Amino acid sequence: MNINKSNISFKGYDARELQGLVFTDTKYANSVKKTLRNSSTNIDIYTPEIASKSVKKDYNLLVEKNAMMWAQDYLTFLRKPFNAVLADNSRELLQRTMKGIAGGIKNSLGIKGVPTDPHLRGGNFFICESNGKKEMLLLKDRDVYPHDFIKQLYNVDNVVEIPRLDYHLDLFLRPLDDGKVLVADNEMTKKVLEEGMLRIDKYLAKGVSDEKEKEKLKQILNDLYILIKKLEITEEFDKYKPKETVSQIVDVLQNAGYKPIRVPACYYELDGKVFKDKIQDLEHNYAENAKKVRDFVSGKPKHMQNFAENWLKFHKYRAENNPNFGVELYNKYDNNFINAIVAKQNGKLVYITNESLLDEKLGITPEIAEKIDFSTKKMFVESIKDYVDEENIHFIDTKTTEKLFKYMGGIHCTASEIPVS
Repeated sequence: MNINKSNISFKGYDARELQGLVFTDTKYANSVKKTLRNSSTNIDIYTPEIASKSVKKDYNLLVEKNAMMWAQDYLTFLRKPFNAVLADNSRELLQRTMKGIAGGIKNSLGIKGVPTDPHLRGGNFFICESNGKKEMLLLKDRDVYPHDFIKQLYNVDNVVEIPRLDYHLDLFLRPLDDGKVLVADNEMTKKVLEEGMLRIDKYLAKGVSDEKEKEKLKQILNDLYILIKKLEITEEFDKYKPKETVSQIVDVLQNAGYKPIRVPACYYELDGKVFKDKIQDLEHNYAENAKKVRDFVSGKPKHMQNFAENWLKFHKYRAENNPNFGVELYNKYDNNFINAIVAKQNGKLVYITNESLLDEKLGITPEIAEKIDFSTKKMFVESIKDYVDEENIHFIDTKTTEKLFKYMGGIHCTASEIPVS
């Protein structure tokens, strides 16, 4: 098995040079190539080329089962001290396939493949260079190994444990360069949704003659309000306690010398049978009380808060009287912009992330977004434009995003970075 290379000249990640990216499933490599086709960013991308018929059979079977999607989990590249690629050794069929891919990497890149056990899953850590030292940001309580072992194996000077806000670190945290770290913050996401309501209300107040357009915007206004309520319910029952945990993450990063930046990067809901029942109640109650939206945008948030409080009391009662509630819930993403491939080219950061499914769900087309000066994607871009130039922020296609979110991942999960040193 060899590794195919495509495109030329890729540099940088967390203020470091990269030799390129390895994808273990070519579909996601192709999505990144397509996304960057009309940009000035060039990336060295490597994908498996399998000569052995038996290994190819194993590989194709795993691809068909969507078991080769997560390159971040399977491969970790080290240049020093081992000049090696550490391959996941935890599953029998995957192990054989990864050995073949690691061998191809050695042939193509001169990096020795070393199957290891234990192997830290890539979505659970970032290796950063800051203040002249290499440091690992590691998801707390996910992979429990002694720090001395981690420092020796991964050649880092220090390990900083990050409080858990989701089941993988790269679903809520993204290092940039010079110690800057993006942190997904639900409170900022709520503010963005509220801002969307205000901007629509402002646009409607000017007078809209087209009745279809007016009704469409009113529907988006209503849906935004429901989304805010869903997010509040999610926050109440989310086992990771997002309000408290985001503050803890910010404190940990600041104490370690980093510069945390809170961003409206994610929108997710708790999913599961019980929660779907709760949401149906929410939507039914909302339909009978749509006037509350007008109270909200008219600057009367107390009415909205009282209304929401009654909902939450009811939903809490439902949850407390169902012993399976905590087991049935998981996070279902409509937006995740924090899970991103970040590169540095000619001194500029390039940010490649997932498309907004939420804008599409709301019916916010590019034309509507321009009229009302709002979309969740636009608001995220505004939140990071002081750190990444707008023309260097790229979003992969909707179809790929839908598949990644279905399996509770994102585009960063599909690529493994190759550092130069």
